[in-house]
Amino acid sequence: MPTLASEWIEEGKQIGLMEGREEGREEGIYEGIERGIERGKLELIKNMINQGLKVEDISKFTGLSMEKIEEIIKSVES
Repeated sequence: MPTLASEWIEEGKQIGLMEGREEGREEGIYEGIERGIERGKLELIKNMINQGLKVEDISKFTGLSMEKIEEIIKSVES
């Protein structure tokens, strides 16, 4: 027969497990949103490049450095 203390310990483990799962879900959702935003930015930049916009203008619109945009251009050309 389990003691009261062992029941409390088991209950604490279950609560900790549920909280850990919830925290993991929240982190996963946040990470998914961030990835989606980054993919959207990348797609937008690729479209701007394909439309012939200047690197300086793309930098102004996106807030990315011209160096980062040049890296993206190289990856698009590959």
